[in-house]
Amino acid sequence: MYAKIFTPQKVRGRNRGEAEKTVYVEKYSYCEHGNLVKTESYVEGKEGTSGVNVTEKVCDDKGNIVREFSYNTLDSGTKFYTASDYAEDGKETATYDETGENKTVLEYADGTTTVKTQVLPNGSKFSYGHDAGGRVT
Repeated sequence: MYAKIFTPQKVRGRNRGEAEKTVYVEKYSYCEHGNLVKTESYVEGKEGTSGVNVTEKVCDDKGNIVREFSYNTLDSGTKFYTASDYAEDGKETATYDETGENKTVLEYADGTTTVKTQVLPNGSKFSYGHDAGGRVT
């Protein structure tokens, strides 16, 4: 686990000259493939009142992120998550909404990692145009 701590000064009264330190903490965890799989961020000393913001990711056996959860420890009943399917080459081929029932399929321009079309759950398509530089037009 890797932790990063920020300590900016928060002024607490203009005339008194007092300063109160606010310590922001971010903790990171990685899987055996080197992917970031968990992030925790919070204000030190406020974990009991503001909670800890957590993002967790689940990898498949190839190291592809297949699901992501985000929540606050004080309200973990309302977790938000996304799930995805991946091809052998690691390209994301589909995403699912938070219910896991509505699938959006991603189609790529031949031989690239550029998404050409999204096929939405209702069957309609959203296509992207690209110029010679690969920019969306």
